[in-house]
Amino acid sequence: MNLIVFFALIGIVSCFPSLFDADLDPHWKEFKQTFGKSYSKDEEFKRRIIWENKIKWIVKHNLQADLGFHSYHMGVNKYSDLNLPGVSVRYLLYG
Repeated sequence: MNLIVFFALIGIVSCFPSLFDADLDPHWKEFKQTFGKSYSKDEEFKRRIIWENKIKWIVKHNLQADLGFHSYHMGVNKYSDLNLPGVSVRYLLYG
């Protein structure tokens, strides 16, 4: 089963030149350095996808805040590479 998943992922990855926004590469490196993050290769892939989605969400929110739709701005923090279940398990359950 794992072999099938592996080859499926290889096929998907080969269809796309890059799954990541290259313009965000320096910001990703800065994020990891600032918050002392390091990952295995597989984990980095997952965390980068989560982080990029959060960046897009933050930028959209802040543009809306500039237009008066929100009363606050958002920013990047040490949790920006985690999804909600990841935050819950890592920090709320195990402190």
